[in-house]
Amino acid sequence: MPNVIYMGGFQCKPAKPLPADLEEFVQSSGEHGVILMSLGTFVTEIPADLTNMIASTFAKLPQKVIWKHKGDKPAALGNNTLLVDWMPQNDLLGHPKIKLFVAHGGTNGVQEAMYHGVPVVGLPLFFDQYDNLLRLKDRGGAEILSIQTVDKDDNFLKAIQTVLSEPSYTMNMQRLSSLHRDKPIEPLDNALFWIELAVVLTLNSPTSTYVRHYHSMFALGVQMHFAASTKNKMPSQWIWITLCGLCPVMVFGGKVLVFPVDGSHWINMNIIVEELHSRGHQVSVVRPSDSWYIKETSPYYTSVNLEMGSGFGEDFVTEFVSKLLKVQREGRSVWARFKLEMEQVQVASKMHEKTTKMLELLFENKEQIQSLQDANYDLVLTDPVLPGGVILAHYLKLPFVFNVRWTSHGEGHFLIAPSPLSYVPLPGLVFSDKMSFLQRVINVIVVGLTHLHTAQNILPYYKDLIEKYLGPDADYQSLFQSADLWLMRVDFVFEFPRPTMPNVVYMGGFHCKPAKPLPEDLEEFVQSSGEHGVIIMSLGTMVKDLPSDLANAIAAAFARLPQKVIWRHKGDKPATLGNNTLLVDWMPQKDLLGHPKTKLFVAHGGTNGIYEAIYHGVPLLGIPLFFDQHDNLFKIESRGAGKIIDFITMDEEILYQEIQELLNEPSYRMNMQRLSRLHRDTPMKPLDSALFWIEFIMRHKAMVFGGKVLVFPVDGSHWVNMNIIVEELHSRGHQVSVVRPSDSWYIKETSPYYTSVNLEMGSGFDEDFASDLTVKLLEVQREGRSAWAQFKLELEQMNAASMIHETTSKMLELLFENKEQIQSLQDANYDLVLTDPAIPGGVILAHYLRLPLVYNVRWTSFGEGHFSIAPSPLSYVPLPGTELSDKMSFLQRVINVVVFGLFELEKAYFIEPHYKNLFKKHFQQDIDLQSLFQSADLWLMRVDFVFEFPRPTMPNVIYMGGFHCKPAKPLPEDLEEFVQSSGEHGVILMSLGTIFGELPPDLANAIAGAFARLPQKVIWRHKGDKPATLGNNTLLVDWMPQKDLLGHPKTKLFVAHGGTNGVQEAIYHGVPILGLPLVFDQRDNLFKIETREAGKILDIFTMDEEIFYEGIQEVLNEPSYRMNMQRLSRLHRDTPMKPLDSALFWIEFIMRHKGAAHLRTESYKLPWYSYHSVDVVLFLTGALLLLLLTSFMLMNCFFSKLCKRKAKRE
Repeated sequence: MPNVIYMGGFQCKPAKPLPADLEEFVQSSGEHGVILMSLGTFVTEIPADLTNMIASTFAKLPQKVIWKHKGDKPAALGNNTLLVDWMPQNDLLGHPKIKLFVAHGGTNGVQEAMYHGVPVVGLPLFFDQYDNLLRLKDRGGAEILSIQTVDKDDNFLKAIQTVLSEPSYTMNMQRLSSLHRDKPIEPLDNALFWIELAVVLTLNSPTSTYVRHYHSMFALGVQMHFAASTKNKMPSQWIWITLCGLCPVMVFGGKVLVFPVDGSHWINMNIIVEELHSRGHQVSVVRPSDSWYIKETSPYYTSVNLEMGSGFGEDFVTEFVSKLLKVQREGRSVWARFKLEMEQVQVASKMHEKTTKMLELLFENKEQIQSLQDANYDLVLTDPVLPGGVILAHYLKLPFVFNVRWTSHGEGHFLIAPSPLSYVPLPGLVFSDKMSFLQRVINVIVVGLTHLHTAQNILPYYKDLIEKYLGPDADYQSLFQSADLWLMRVDFVFEFPRPTMPNVVYMGGFHCKPAKPLPEDLEEFVQSSGEHGVIIMSLGTMVKDLPSDLANAIAAAFARLPQKVIWRHKGDKPATLGNNTLLVDWMPQKDLLGHPKTKLFVAHGGTNGIYEAIYHGVPLLGIPLFFDQHDNLFKIESRGAGKIIDFITMDEEILYQEIQELLNEPSYRMNMQRLSRLHRDTPMKPLDSALFWIEFIMRHKAMVFGGKVLVFPVDGSHWVNMNIIVEELHSRGHQVSVVRPSDSWYIKETSPYYTSVNLEMGSGFDEDFASDLTVKLLEVQREGRSAWAQFKLELEQMNAASMIHETTSKMLELLFENKEQIQSLQDANYDLVLTDPAIPGGVILAHYLRLPLVYNVRWTSFGEGHFSIAPSPLSYVPLPGTELSDKMSFLQRVINVVVFGLFELEKAYFIEPHYKNLFKKHFQQDIDLQSLFQSADLWLMRVDFVFEFPRPTMPNVIYMGGFHCKPAKPLPEDLEEFVQSSGEHGVILMSLGTIFGELPPDLANAIAGAFARLPQKVIWRHKGDKPATLGNNTLLVDWMPQKDLLGHPKTKLFVAHGGTNGVQEAIYHGVPILGLPLVFDQRDNLFKIETREAGKILDIFTMDEEIFYEGIQEVLNEPSYRMNMQRLSRLHRDTPMKPLDSALFWIEFIMRHKGAAHLRTESYKLPWYSYHSVDVVLFLTGALLLLLLTSFMLMNCFFSKLCKRKAKRE
């Protein structure tokens, strides 16, 4: 729809030079290049058998492998595999020697692989990872392996070899990369542009001609500006001076109240916050007392500290991820799926409960709430994953903008835009927009279940709160749908097409940027990969330790590769780690994906990773684990820019083979580079677009020179994206306050970009929580693909989500009860609340403060962001995790519907109940959580449709996918030396993100073994023991400049878990991805890369060394992977504005106009029977029946009289 601006891959940047040691390792790969493997940050340790399988697989490869690995060193680790705790994934993926990325399918990893055009062998674990990898696989840029089968029949090796040997993978991934990058405006700039545009219009204008006038003035200014720029006939500054004279209500600074979601959601929100600040706005960020990511002190914002913690801390996330992994390892049985859903529902319920309590405390804190009211904010910017910001905005009667990918109800579009279930699949179903009859049936059922989940697990938590503080007539879903602007972290280069609405601005990839030079050691490692390139692997921030067997399998697979691998790995070094694999705790993922030697991004399918991969055109190998990862990867897979590996069935051979496929099939890289070109081919950067629309809302009231933004982020990796916006807001002159819990994991209390608002209570979402959760999820997934394992996996995730919502509710309760703190928020006169709706804290706070609400969003509390804001026809819009593309068969559509129904059930029973009492107590009108989400003024979507499947959208959704992506920076000398040492082979980057720590030794060894067999150098962000199979070509790093590595010319592949950032960075740099999706949305992210043939997905739980090796080989050797990824990169980059600029523009738009009612549909206020015209159908049916009955009676009467007359005559 016209109101959706995508910024997928906004976090992706050109690869920076690698550190010298890493560059040396990469360069040592020679002509074989490097394979990167990372299962994200969630996966810390994977089972030993799986780790050894991976390591042994890598050891069989001629490429060097860089494996982000945590835990014990795999016994099978080859000399070619480098285990690293962290690796600069972006920079490795951007390195020219990177040939393959073995990843879990996290969005960031997938995006980074796409950005750099590195093919992916995916090992999806959970969430959206499989979906991410599936999208890459669909685009020919990735291969996907199941974690259940990855360690069987050399699946891992075969996948690696397939990707490496088949040129189409690289070609497709490079095509995706070129599509992703080919934009007149960067995703980040595009987002900021739209936020500032929002500042121009007056939302409350009584005449439509007035609004049209300013739209015309702005359009005229844009056209004149481009004319002046291209023809040099008129200085552009005079155009804007003239335009300002024509727009007397324009302001240059607003006040924005940001209510973010903590954790990794804050990462994206912070980007907008900082950008708002940079544009002269005053930003205030609402943060719980225990904020994980959101710092209390920042130069970009002023913190509004809540009395209560959110409970959403690193420990909470770690425990949750561990549970999910444990459940998933049990298999794909119905019981396992049920358990997995229940885990997620329980966690969501806890988060909503916490959010409700936090809001309650805030509303009862008369002093704090009064301060928020007195602050005169222009709008509320929030992430609707949790409804805190939505509710607070309504309470403060302020326009509100969403920075959104997900709301508490699910994917953003479903809450704001028409979502025909016939072609809009639900996240998690991994359906495309082309669904069969059965798939459509599944899609409809899942929609019903999702609604049921919301009603039973989410709405009850907020019902009492909303009724108490917003009134009896307010309902949860309506609050969300009333948002003035939806800044969507989405890019339709990645997403399936779908309807949208005028208040949806897309800023997908707004975090993506050109890769910066890598640190010397990392650059050296990447360069050491030679012609083979580097594979980057990351499973995101939530996954800490992978099971040892899984880590060994990954390491072994990497060790068998000629590519170097940079593996973001936590935990023991895999026994099978090859010398080609570098294990790192952290890596500059964007820069690695932007490195020319980065060949593949192995990721979990997180949104950020996927957009970074798209931005850099790096093919993805997705290893989705949970959440939206599988969905993200599926979209990549469906575009032929990556592949998905089943985390449950992946073994060394599977991973190896998937990597080989992504590395060797050029179509993956070509598709990813095509996506990159599409993603970049925009008039504005996604971030500029998002900021324009935020400022658009701010301009509603009057023109200001600096706004005040209250940011309520989500802690953890979400904060990474949010922080980009926060710093950008600060740089634009806005005052930013960030609400952070007392135990914040990522959000620092002191920052030059913002002022912290410290909540009294901790969120519970910290590193330990994330680590425990990922360990559990990995354990479950490695049990197999049985229904029981799937049930356990879902149960673990639901439990974790419930816990988070419970803590969020309590934090909000404490905040509302803290009269002094809530009054200070009211007195601050914020212009808006900026929040990450993954947790509804910012949504609820925005409603409470009656402020405009802006989301920095990929996910909401209810699932993928679009499902909460835009129409999402289940016939072609697959749910994250379903591993479906937008081209679904009948059975796939049935699955999509069923999954949607399950999501609704989860929302109703595990999310909404946590906020029911909070709403009743602190809101005067009858409101519900979903309505709060949908009432956001702006949804800044961290999505790029170069990566996502196309889908309907809404006018207040701004896409800024890949807004965090940037051109790669020079690598550190040691890393650059390593990369250069790869020679003509190039470098492979591997990172499984920040959440996953140590991979299981067997998996690590399998990965290392596969890497060791590769000629490429490998930079592996790896934690834990060095895999036994680690090859000399593999550099293990704790951290790596991923963006700079992905942007490095020697990066050939990005082995990643499919995290959004990694995927977006891979796309940005056009690096094909080898996806190893683990949890969340990683598989989804990698699926999207795989569907675009810019990567390949491997199942990390079934992957063995051979599978991994073959996967790397396929992505490295098939030019299509890189071509596809580079095409995605060109698409992703080809935008008129950068995603971040777009996001900031729209944030400022909301600030200027105190909302964006003209962009926000009121359809969410309709009863369900009216919305679907059931009452009309019944009425018409009844009228027709009445007409037929009347006709029958008249005819009967006529013939009766006729017969009587005839009888009389006779």
